[in-house]
Amino acid sequence: MEILGGMAFSAPRASGRRYDSSVQTDSVAKLLKAEEFLTVADTALSCEYFDAAVSLAVSAAINGSDVICQEVLGRYSAGKSHDGALSLLRKCGTPGTTVSRHLQKVLNLKSKAQYSPARCRYKEAEDVFKHAQRLIEFVKLWVKQREQ
Repeated sequence: MEILGGMAFSAPRASGRRYDSSVQTDSVAKLLKAEEFLTVADTALSCEYFDAAVSLAVSAAINGSDVICQEVLGRYSAGKSHDGALSLLRKCGTPGTTVSRHLQKVLNLKSKAQYSPARCRYKEAEDVFKHAQRLIEFVKLWVKQREQ
């Protein structure tokens, strides 16, 4: 069990073929990455780098959602398609359903921010950031409640 900011995380309980289930405390590392990406997304948003803000918020949300999968299923999706992550989240019960809703909203703008010549607008970036922020706050609260 690893402790992060007063929150305890369990070791993986299972492994899968197309999933990364390497030990240590993937949940801790993923949550730290999520918070880091979200912090920089906030900076990008305030600097009016809207595509970068969306891209970073997407990375934050993906890492945050991985925590739920890791803690409930013992693995998280490591595939190229985010459909696998959404599918795994739906197997995680109520927390997975909540997180998958936010992740889906975030992923809706991923292609525009990263691959399209069209630029993301402030409102789009702000919405994606808020969904990523809610997702990460939910994950942190869920983890904290699990340890009680």
